[in-house]
Amino acid sequence: MRSQCEAGKCAHARRYHERRVEQWTSVLVNKSLPLLAQRINSAEVSIRDCDELVRVVHGHGINLRYLGMLREQVHRHAVHLS
Repeated sequence: MRSQCEAGKCAHARRYHERRVEQWTSVLVNKSLPLLAQRINSAEVSIRDCDELVRVVHGHGINLRYLGMLREQVHRHAVHLS
């Protein structure tokens, strides 16, 4: 009996997974982060402390590892507003 990897299924599964990660990363970078940055800049979302920051970021489906990218976008939009 051949293993799944011998049958070429592991390579196929890896490519599928990589495509899915690329798709979700694109949604995050091009939609989720800009939307949250816009909501923060418009004062629609107010963040008063660290706990609320975590709740808001996670509530938008964003992992905290992307906090720097969010900060960059909030800063970029804030500069355009002034």
